[in-house]
Amino acid sequence: MTVDDVLDGQAIDAAITRRYQRASYLPERAIEDIHKGQDFYLIRAVNILAKSMVSL
Repeated sequence: MTVDDVLDGQAIDAAITRRYQRASYLPERAIEDIHKGQDFYLIRAVNILAKSMVSL
């Protein structure tokens, strides 16, 4: 962007939209990572439980 460029309403709206997308990306990614971690621990717990039941 240069000094001669003029911002119009559409450019401002697009900038605001991109800002919200960037701001929401990290929380969404954190939630996704938490769910992946929960899946990992759940699968691990099931495997441990299954192994302990086999040895009974």
